[in-house]
Amino acid sequence: MSENLAEPMTELSRPPILDALEPSRSVVVEACAGSGKTWLLASRIVRLLLSGIAPGEILAITFTRKAAREIEERVVDWLHLLATGSDAQVLVFLGERGVSADTALLRNARGLYERVLVAQPRLAVNTFHGWFLQLVDAAPLSANLSGAMLVETDSRLFDELWQSFAAGLQKAPESVLTQGFVRLLGEAGLDSTRRLIRCALNRRSEWLAYGDDAPDVAEKIIESLRQFLGVAEDSNALDEFFSGTWATDLQIYLGFLEMSELGTDQAYAKSVAAALEEPQATIRFEMLRGVLLTEKNTLRLRKSSKAAEKRFGVEGVAHFLEIHTRLGERVLLCIERQTAERILALNQDACTVFAAFLAHVDEFKKARRQIDFVDAEWNVLKLLRDEATAAFLQARLDARYSHVLLDEFQDTNPLQWQILLAWLDAYSDAARPGIFLVGDPK
Repeated sequence: MSENLAEPMTELSRPPILDALEPSRSVVVEACAGSGKTWLLASRIVRLLLSGIAPGEILAITFTRKAAREIEERVVDWLHLLATGSDAQVLVFLGERGVSADTALLRNARGLYERVLVAQPRLAVNTFHGWFLQLVDAAPLSANLSGAMLVETDSRLFDELWQSFAAGLQKAPESVLTQGFVRLLGEAGLDSTRRLIRCALNRRSEWLAYGDDAPDVAEKIIESLRQFLGVAEDSNALDEFFSGTWATDLQIYLGFLEMSELGTDQAYAKSVAAALEEPQATIRFEMLRGVLLTEKNTLRLRKSSKAAEKRFGVEGVAHFLEIHTRLGERVLLCIERQTAERILALNQDACTVFAAFLAHVDEFKKARRQIDFVDAEWNVLKLLRDEATAAFLQARLDARYSHVLLDEFQDTNPLQWQILLAWLDAYSDAARPGIFLVGDPK
């Protein structure tokens, strides 16, 4: 058998994707579904093993147990092929992964199957949640996480929490929280409110990541939304609309309408006259909106005509059209600001209610020493950020993994991403593990 069993690839013949398998490189692979990302990740593991990396130094993380099993089974099946296949089969396999084999490398490849099966610690192909739970188990006793029971907030448990939360609100009907809850029910309805709170609970990793454990997460979110919407403190769009010269402008506008010969303008004139006498701002505004805007809330079209110029004069028509446009644009701006105020008010009630519900859920779990998957993620992040525990946990991690591979990275939530950053930032540049990420373009 010759020393060189396969002709080396030239730079022109080598597919660029094979560069992603090079063990010495950290790589991000962006590709759509069905393009072979899992094949690439499993191949990267084989390349790492071929380069002499111990199985226990490799951590592959995915999102489901099924995906983790598929990756591990694929790697083991491939190693079995390397151990039992013909030289030709092994050479084809290695060539497909960018490896040109000599006798020593072929011998190494055939021994990987046994080396991986007996390795201690084993090759780690885990889910995000499984890995976080291992980190929680590895936490020092001072973190007070030992013995916590993992639970999932299923429909039955959510119903129990919802009923007990609502019962607590009934005991304080005049409280700000209860009033916000009542407004939320009035705006969205019972079923939609329940779905909203349930969805927020399932996705509270975003809530925790954004709030960064601050006690006033709801206030922080609302203030950010207020700035985005451009709604000032104590803003009232109707008060702003009916301030200044609105009455004078409407009197002038009314005069033009009353002088018009058109029947529709005469009807509009009656609406404007009634609006000027209407004491309730909401009703007054709706009356004016019907005059100035169409049913689709677009400015009602008006244009000059010979008849109008004969009645009002050229300058009069121009003034009429100008004041119509100006009043209509004020109405449109008021509608836009009312919408922003309504959005802010709805979210303020929703955030206030959810913050209280989340506190209720946390008390429920603490009393029973329970955690769920998001709790595990959040506790790991706090452990890595806390100087008192970070060094201990970092040492447990540093001592083992030199290569980390992440599958379906687009599904990583903010907490998981912050945990990875906190972990990797604690390394020196020389000691940082190799990183391999694969995911969809999103």
